[in-house]
Amino acid sequence: MRHYGSLHNYIEMHRERCGLSQAELALLIGVGKGASVSRYELSSRTPNLEALLALELVFREPIQRLYAGVAEGVLDSVTSRARTLLESLDDTPSKELALKLELLTKLVRPDDITIIPTWEDVG
Repeated sequence: MRHYGSLHNYIEMHRERCGLSQAELALLIGVGKGASVSRYELSSRTPNLEALLALELVFREPIQRLYAGVAEGVLDSVTSRARTLLESLDDTPSKELALKLELLTKLVRPDDITIIPTWEDVG
């Protein structure tokens, strides 16, 4: 797995800040045993959706921040795929094209405020 600037996850840091043991956190998020939390902290296992949402609720941090390293990798991947899709679009004006261009441009260049053309009543 590629490593990014951030740690894969920050579960251990948040757990320790809250004074929770791995067993206590496991109980709160409904995963049974502290060993599961240990595997999450070591990045040898990824929690299921319910456990991820529970972590978000317990620590009051979005999943994207709890799993910052993973989020950075996902961002790179989505941006790359959005760029590929953007380059492959047909240039026939349509409402659908305008919507796609708006979405893909935001994904590829989130800080760019370029005006995206829209077409009314085309087709």
